[in-house]
Amino acid sequence: MKALVVSENGRDWKPVATRSLPDKRVQLPIEMPGPKLYVARVEPYRLSDLETFLKEIRTKRFVEITPIGKTAARRQMFLC
Repeated sequence: MKALVVSENGRDWKPVATRSLPDKRVQLPIEMPGPKLYVARVEPYRLSDLETFLKEIRTKRFVEITPIGKTAARRQMFLC
């Protein structure tokens, strides 16, 4: 876990570097810009973000989207 992302609103994310510590730990130097700060290891995305992405690439010549299963919430999973 070398880098994390942070967001004040849960929608706009920016990367923040971590500092390695002993015993497989990391330190995240941040300043709280307001009353909330979201921290994630990988930038989260909403279902609408995924649907928009799939819609954009679906028409590309060298893209094949293959259903590979379903999520725990019974939504379709794809391999692109």
